Amino acid sequence: MRKLIVTTLVVVLAATFVEASDGPRFTAANDKVIIAIADPATGRALIPDGTVLPAGVRFFVHTANAADFESMDAQNDAGPGQELVFAYAPEAEFTQARRAIAARRDTMQDGMPAFAESAEALEHRSSRDFDVATDDTPTWFYLYFADGSYLAALRHRNENGGNPMWGVSTKSYSAPGYYSGGSLTARQTSNLVWGSHGGPYFDPYAYSKVCTMTSSGGSCQTMLPYVQTPSAIVESKGTINQRYGTCVLYPNQPPPEEPCRIVYSGTIQTTVPW
Repeated sequence: MRKLIVTTLVVVLAATFVEASDGPRFTAANDKVIIAIADPATGRALIPDGTVLPAGVRFFVHTANAADFESMDAQNDAGPGQELVFAYAPEAEFTQARRAIAARRDTMQDGMPAFAESAEALEHRSSRDFDVATDDTPTWFYLYFADGSYLAALRHRNENGGNPMWGVSTKSYSAPGYYSGGSLTARQTSNLVWGSHGGPYFDPYAYSKVCTMTSSGGSCQTMLPYVQTPSAIVESKGTINQRYGTCVLYPNQPPPEEPCRIVYSGTIQTTVPW
């Protein structure tokens, strides 16, 4: 049987989240970027010298069978593996990562955000009733892989009538490569359960998106929900499936030595308030 080479990275951060409609569109000119380079061989997450990380940020990496990440349900059930230890590295080591990320930082390219105030208020108000003003600087967290792919989570704080609302969006990106194609997933869930007594119940942070890609690469991003809540834990999950031509077996030929599929999969966990 052919060997499958799969690298799975799971990131855990601390932040907040929300639901939305037409919200702010962020650009590279007004956002903040924090980059960590995954170094699974040494069990480290490299960050630039002097970087101050928010409390509660943790990174994990593990190896798994590619079949474990074929669906969003399987991806969601995947637990963390080896925790990566933070280590400082010279700024020069992040030049390539910064260039690659800056070239793709078109932020909310997949549509409008969504707003949710509270379970009760949501029953009586539509998203058009919200007047949300941009507040804190939007922050992107990136976990950068050796091939130039990455997982990212956007977090942002807005205000609605003086009340804070917490927003998160999840993004996965695959750099161009020698693979024949593949797929990208981005998914968000939280520990919130909203709804009237007796249901139906729902998670105001739950959004997902599945995208296909060619060898030119691609990205996949969820909507940006804002939620008014005193406390929440949001998990941003992303998977990058790169499928190679060696996945096709021909009659009377031995399995190739090259990988059939390489998978990067991660989770960014954010808690509110930050």
